[in-house]
Amino acid sequence: MINKYNKKINYFLNKNGDEIITKMVIIRVPITSIFNMIIKTFNNTYYDKYFHLSLIINDKYIIEKNEIINISYYNNSKNYHNIQHYNVNNDLIPNISIKQLLYNTQQYMGSSYFHYSGLKNNCQDFIYSILKSNDINDVQLNKFIKQDVNYIKNNWPTIRNIMNFSTNIAAIISTNI
Repeated sequence: MINKYNKKINYFLNKNGDEIITKMVIIRVPITSIFNMIIKTFNNTYYDKYFHLSLIINDKYIIEKNEIINISYYNNSKNYHNIQHYNVNNDLIPNISIKQLLYNTQQYMGSSYFHYSGLKNNCQDFIYSILKSNDINDVQLNKFIKQDVNYIKNNWPTIRNIMNFSTNIAAIISTNI
């Protein structure tokens, strides 16, 4: 397994990575209102808001992909506005550790595992890949995860380029922390 995690993530995985997963919850948090407003101005979509997705494991840890993969302790007292939850059916969760979950995902995603693109390899693609690579299949869950960003990708090349540039810079900074 290729390890391009930063020091913080490696420390976390060394300390907590062998913990067996007993509970998974997908959360959606609306992205910033300015970006939502820009999208809604130019895009006739049936989505009211676009969301950032994360995976909560065992009510203690949160895994997400922004400009880099982030794993940290979950603060459930944090006041997220308009947060939406989807509890993964416990019968679908395999008997695996956090490290194995991520290893399976990396094998499935290949070179795109560590790479981020706001439009074609984003948080929803990452969360979807975690579930798919670990045989966690639920049609309703997949609908909860996937949002249509093709309109932006196909019709807003300038926005796409700005998003890619800004996330690449953020990834360089975050990786060296």
